[in-house]
Amino acid sequence: MRFSLIVLTLLFVSMFPFQASAQTVRQYEECTNMTKGQLAAIAAEDWVEVIVITNRSFSRCANILSEDNKVTRIVTRGIAYYNLNNLASALSDMRLCLSRQYANHECRYWVAAILFEQGDLSGARVEKERARRIAQGVINAGGDTEDELLEIRFARGTLKKLADLPF
Repeated sequence: MRFSLIVLTLLFVSMFPFQASAQTVRQYEECTNMTKGQLAAIAAEDWVEVIVITNRSFSRCANILSEDNKVTRIVTRGIAYYNLNNLASALSDMRLCLSRQYANHECRYWVAAILFEQGDLSGARVEKERARRIAQGVINAGGDTEDELLEIRFARGTLKKLADLPF
């Protein structure tokens, strides 16, 4: 489940190329290669390498990454930390995600899962309910564009994952 989520998220982001402003061809190629490396590391379940590549992409590509792309990389790194059982770092990244996109149902799902694993059942329930409401709101709002329909599909996936949480 975790592996496919990361792959889907990165594939989604790769459909929306880096911002055109302030980019050089060389920097764009380097950042594209990092994304490919990140996908390969995810496929290999090499979570340490996912973190290394993500950190490198922030230092070398920050000026050409869109905000959504930055958030996706933060989430990806947080999921890698989660898979390494580094819950404090995973939670830190998911909270960073929420500081940038408060209504991100995916980040809220992960906060709920992490808090549960840390033994904070009360906090986990609060975040689970927030994630559910946000995801349901996305679905209820509907949409016509390809982006909106894709977001609805992601929201449905979040609801399914929330239902699978053991609390």
